[in-house]
Amino acid sequence: MIAAPVAVAVLWGAFATPDDASRSGKTVIATPGLLLLGAALVVYHLLSWDRVLWLLRH
Repeated sequence: MIAAPVAVAVLWGAFATPDDASRSGKTVIATPGLLLLGAALVVYHLLSWDRVLWLLRH
């Protein structure tokens, strides 16, 4: 149960926008902010797919 949030935190920490002032400005894997936002939205919608389908049906 705790593995999923830890894995997400590690991934979120590894993929960061370079020179982000809200973080140290350093990153393991430089990733554009728009790409991070898009990835977060895709993951969110994949995890809530049943809800999305329900909304589309009603």
